[in-house]
Amino acid sequence: MAGYPRGEFAAMLETTLKKSRSGRFKIAEGPKMPPDFKSPPRNEKLDYLKNYYISVY
Repeated sequence: MAGYPRGEFAAMLETTLKKSRSGRFKIAEGPKMPPDFKSPPRNEKLDYLKNYYISVY
């Protein structure tokens, strides 16, 4: 993500991605998302964030 240091974005993702009871990631919509984050269809955004989150760790 342009404009976000890697660790800072990862920390933001930790607060943005919440595990639902089914074990899937849910996205908390709102101000925690980077302001320049374009909103693709929900499933694509979920996959992108989940893959990014996994690649950081």
